[in-house]
Amino acid sequence: MSILLVLQVALILCVYGLSNVDGSSCNSVKDCITCVSKKSWVPLINKKCNWCPLTSSCHTYKSLLNVCPAGGNVHKTADCYNVSQVEYRPESAYINVLLSAVAYSDHPQECLNQLLPEGGFRLVAVVGRNCSSFLFKYKECFAAVAVSHHLKLIVVANRGTTSTKQLMDEVLTTLFIPKIAFKTGGKVQKYFNDAFYQLYPCVSSTVKGLLKEYPDYSVTVTGHSLGGAIASLTAVSFVYDNIISKDKMALYTFGMPRVGDKTSAISYDNIVKSSWRVVHSNDYVARVPTRINLNPSNQPYHHKTEVYYSAVDMPHDASYRVCKVDEDPSCVNSRRFNLLDMNVDYHIYYFNIHVGQVCSNIGARRKRSVDGEEISAMSGMFTNGTCKVIHFGDVTGEVRSGQNAIKISVILILAVMVSLTELLYQSHL
Repeated sequence: MSILLVLQVALILCVYGLSNVDGSSCNSVKDCITCVSKKSWVPLINKKCNWCPLTSSCHTYKSLLNVCPAGGNVHKTADCYNVSQVEYRPESAYINVLLSAVAYSDHPQECLNQLLPEGGFRLVAVVGRNCSSFLFKYKECFAAVAVSHHLKLIVVANRGTTSTKQLMDEVLTTLFIPKIAFKTGGKVQKYFNDAFYQLYPCVSSTVKGLLKEYPDYSVTVTGHSLGGAIASLTAVSFVYDNIISKDKMALYTFGMPRVGDKTSAISYDNIVKSSWRVVHSNDYVARVPTRINLNPSNQPYHHKTEVYYSAVDMPHDASYRVCKVDEDPSCVNSRRFNLLDMNVDYHIYYFNIHVGQVCSNIGARRKRSVDGEEISAMSGMFTNGTCKVIHFGDVTGEVRSGQNAIKISVILILAVMVSLTELLYQSHL
């Protein structure tokens, strides 16, 4: 009888062990903060529930159902990746889309003066290099570094896609080349990884030098389209490499594609505290690469925090929704694929600004290379295979206007890519 009683008690304890002392189950909790705030029932051990970000689920301490490795669980409220610790400010986003536009210009200081005449931003340097990835070579990859002493802010603005060849390279590399491991965790698309590393040594050294001169300044990294993907990897690397603390690091991207897999997104979320992915209506660049991989841990995945402007018109005071959960189904993912609703203007225009051409009235028209590809006059400054820092006084050249030249190509390429991949994904649902 005593043995049977012991077995019955053990069974009750095993079942009860799935619950907290207050009677509510750990695995019934759906958000990180509530999970790590609840006490998990384990005999003689005062431990709280564990949040597994890989599966977005809450588990009892030492639960055998928790697939996260011991070091992969979240234990503290401050580490909950799916809750933003700061408030989104559309005024700041508007300033940052203007700064992203500056990266498309070959006259960045003049562009700054035109777009932000009272912002107090001063161009410090441009960083560039001749670069290439999968199939083609480009005249330069490019980023602009500016400082606002009024705001005590250092800004790195990354240039987006500027030619049809570059766009084709992005698409083909993403479709056919496997993702590769990134230093902060998980895997990222090879094209974005390569573009990031081609500039990062010079960008990071420039920012380090500025922070040494202005140690109390914050850092913001921004970018549109491809520039947003590079900005994302730059922001997380700044914190990971101890260049800047997470409390002084911010990211603003516009129409950013999915950079890596779910593990890389979770790693990013734990490292970068203030992060905003602004998405305009049905911008399909923000939905590629599409999530057709049926392995949840390997499919392309966005990190936090999406700010979704659902209306077609997007003035700087338009209404928006902040989606704090990664890949939130109530934001851009709520839009079903419709080829008739596919308009590249959703990607080109943010806050009613043509990001790639807003400064196109500055300087002469672009020149063309021998093979017919549009290039900027700055391309001659970057003549070798390593990045180069050019300080403000040396910057000359013409305005980049390549985005207008690729408008039709964007529509055709994205239409084919998105229609095939999303329809394939939906067929498995």
